[in-house]
Amino acid sequence: MATLTLRFKEKTIREYEIVGGQNLSIGRNPDNDIVIDNPAVSGRHARIESVASNLVIRDMDSTNGVFVNKQRVATHVLHHGDVVLIGKHELAFDVFDIMGGASRGDQDQKTGDTYFEDKTRFLDTSEHRELIRQASGQSAGASSVSAGRDKPEGGKGFFSKLLKKIFG
Repeated sequence: MATLTLRFKEKTIREYEIVGGQNLSIGRNPDNDIVIDNPAVSGRHARIESVASNLVIRDMDSTNGVFVNKQRVATHVLHHGDVVLIGKHELAFDVFDIMGGASRGDQDQKTGDTYFEDKTRFLDTSEHRELIRQASGQSAGASSVSAGRDKPEGGKGFFSKLLKKIFG
């Protein structure tokens, strides 16, 4: 489970729970999922998109931009503890373990293990391609799969050389 906490001048305004697969729009217009009524915020400022099992924030060509941890971004995969700045408002991103309630990055008091930080999640090929496509801002039709395109002709690629080395 993930939450976004909307803050202004260190005061919490509202907390939003994000459900897997959910996309959220952020902006000044009242039809956004997260409405920030401030002239420094564009009508359609940003989107949070569910890509594979990640959440990606995307600037929607806003006037003042989107900043994550004080760095301007066009797109960014959100991680526990990230602070998104939109206008003068902050959105603090938190991820929680549904079973134990521990925040991602919190340490177990007994073992000292860090939850999730050292865990590798397997992506199937289509998830991985979709994540890369979304993060790079490509449209679905523009997804480029370069397998074979960069491979030299005549079996001179890496795997051909490796097989020749192994089998002679």
